Amino acid sequence: FSPEGKSIVKEGFKGEVRVLDLGRDQNALFIEGHAERVTVAFSPCGKQVTSASDNGMVRWWNTESGTIDFALKGHTHFVWSAMYLPDRKQLVSGSRDRTVRFWEPLTGHSSAVLLGHSSAVSCVEFSPDGQRIASSSND
Repeated sequence: FSPEGKSIVKEGFKGEVRVLDLGRDQNALFIEGHAERVTVAFSPCGKQVTSASDNGMVRWWNTESGTIDFALKGHTHFVWSAMYLPDRKQLVSGSRDRTVRFWEPLTGHSSAVLLGHSSAVSCVEFSPDGQRIASSSND
């Protein structure tokens, strides 16, 4: 759901991303930019949608124009999960490459990489106050 609850973002198995306007029950935005299944998330302000896919790329899309604000490369395998920090200052992603990466929205660069999993990172999540992060894996 978008922060104001008026739309949802939906991923597809063929790489498409759809932002659906719940009030009008129609696509507000249709994005094609990945070749395979994607994972998606709204930014806390609702002005961007993040999509991540099999090629290790994390993309930030402008929800008004449908253009890419940033294309972030750092993971070397499928990105399974992406989540914004509650204070809106960072995005974190987890990948099949066994890493968790922090991304800076103003620069589009990875600011930190967490190592420690011996298997793919399947999910990342922040605590409500943004002080802690949990990552899950099959290890």
